[in-house]
Amino acid sequence: MLNTNMTHPLNSVIEFLKSNGIVFDIKTKGRVEIFSPEFIDVYSNDGRYETLTFINSIHHIVFRFRLKLHINFEHLERMSAAAAVMLFAEITSAQLIASEPDVITFSQPKSKGAKKVFSEYDFYKAIKPGSLKKIESLFKQNCFFQSGTEPVAHAKSAIEALKRSGLTVVKSEAHIFQASILEAMSNVRHHSYKPDTNEQNKRWWQFAHFDKNNSALHFVVYDRGRGIPSTMSTISPDHYNEGQRIEHALVLDVSSKIDEPGRGKGSREILRTYDKNHDTSLLIYSGKGIYYRDKEDDIKIVEEGQYPIKGTIIEWQIPYKAG
Repeated sequence: MLNTNMTHPLNSVIEFLKSNGIVFDIKTKGRVEIFSPEFIDVYSNDGRYETLTFINSIHHIVFRFRLKLHINFEHLERMSAAAAVMLFAEITSAQLIASEPDVITFSQPKSKGAKKVFSEYDFYKAIKPGSLKKIESLFKQNCFFQSGTEPVAHAKSAIEALKRSGLTVVKSEAHIFQASILEAMSNVRHHSYKPDTNEQNKRWWQFAHFDKNNSALHFVVYDRGRGIPSTMSTISPDHYNEGQRIEHALVLDVSSKIDEPGRGKGSREILRTYDKNHDTSLLIYSGKGIYYRDKEDDIKIVEEGQYPIKGTIIEWQIPYKAG
């Protein structure tokens, strides 16, 4: 049960929020209001700390202080796809674990650009108060934001979501893209969570969208499991940093399941999608490890950042001229 009497944790909550630079207001009836940053993203060093601190504060308010939360997005100007999926995961996890559909409420942005994310990209549907029934409804409606535990069904639904956003011709590239999505989701089940994890908890969160303006397929998948650097720690060289461990995991047939021949195909499919197409970009962020490749700009980044995330987020875009 959540705490509806704020007298006891009030000072602790205020101290926590102030120390983390969170703009907040204390409401009555056991609900805290926090204000989102103007920019929510994990791509840049500048935005990463503020974004991750904001997302982590949601977890602390609901699970550490056991309070209800209101998120005010009125100052939001822009939100990246990867950060949106992580925020979606944090909010829906709270809704599912707390078993209180309204544990988190929110106010929408004032900015037209940010409002578009909530309305046209299904983000409102994704984070609105709800339970497992809401999550299932996102799948049934082939929404851009979804969460699931069944790779095949959600890979198919991702293609339907791409069609919803304007994809009209499903060519071989789309089938390769779908195979990559399927393998990425399957990897979550095989690698991300401990073997004794309940099936319903082997969950990932995803975003699939066809960007008509730039003629590109866009997909993000995020899990809240152990993370690639952790699962690769015993089979990567000791001197590797966490970014290098991610790169090592992408090597053909390298897998944390060393006792299961044939594993490692998920990484291979991800790189197959990347290598087969020009102007493709791929981002993998896990633990403190960051792996980024952009063919168009000939950029490759393999590094260990300052700020860790729980689990792994993978995002890639591939050109798709057929529309």
